[in-house]
Amino acid sequence: MDSFSRATRPTRSPADEATLGGALRAAVRAPYTAGGTLPSLALTALRVMAGLLLAQHGAQKLFGFQAPPDRPFGGAPALLSQMWTAGVLELVGGLLLAIGLLVRPTAFLLSGLMAVAYFVAHASGGFCAIARGGQAAGRQSLVFRACVALGGGPWSLDALR
Repeated sequence: MDSFSRATRPTRSPADEATLGGALRAAVRAPYTAGGTLPSLALTALRVMAGLLLAQHGAQKLFGFQAPPDRPFGGAPALLSQMWTAGVLELVGGLLLAIGLLVRPTAFLLSGLMAVAYFVAHASGGFCAIARGGQAAGRQSLVFRACVALGGGPWSLDALR
């Protein structure tokens, strides 16, 4: 038998392995596993910030919240227009994402909204839309798709249900 066979290894009982080795392995891997602290903090930060930033866009479309000085707010968009619909979805959906309520269906709708915004408003002159400001819409669409796949995480209202 070689030096690494079972016969030459020190013997441990399953109880020792479960308490010492298992606890040590769990402590080392805990921050990096799916239920660990770091991934859930990162997911929560991503979800909350993406939701709040999107809600600001919706509030700007609907109410002129923090409108840039070069484009003064000209009043609320017409009811049920494309701009009004996008503003309502951004404001309500962003707030739902930020608090972590109905994350997957909300993120699914918002991902579609951002994909439509990218292709209709920003990529109409070609696929490369960086000159027309489309990178934010494309990036948000991907972030929302990640929220669809991962859910709200342990620090969301969805986790309480």
